[in-house]
Amino acid sequence: MTPTRPAIQAMLDGRRADTGRRRNRVLAALAEAAKDGSAVSVAAIARRAGVDRTFLYRHRDLLGQIHAQAAEPPTGSSRAVPPCVPPCGPPCVPR
Repeated sequence: MTPTRPAIQAMLDGRRADTGRRRNRVLAALAEAAKDGSAVSVAAIARRAGVDRTFLYRHRDLLGQIHAQAAEPPTGSSRAVPPCVPPCGPPCVPR
């Protein structure tokens, strides 16, 4: 394997640093969405973080965090426990 030339190494280092900054923005956007109860979707988090959706699809760990947070019910919400409403007849009685 040939050694990497300094110019190429500098470009690789810059790309890694840029990826790190983008990852941090995505994590911050997820934290903000959890804090203020905003909608969590790939598009919403990408928009909020200022990254392309393709960035999230290339980084499966971030994508997994987005999907996990989207699946959680909002804290302090009445949507945490869905109502039991039958199509007709008496209301449901828990057993």
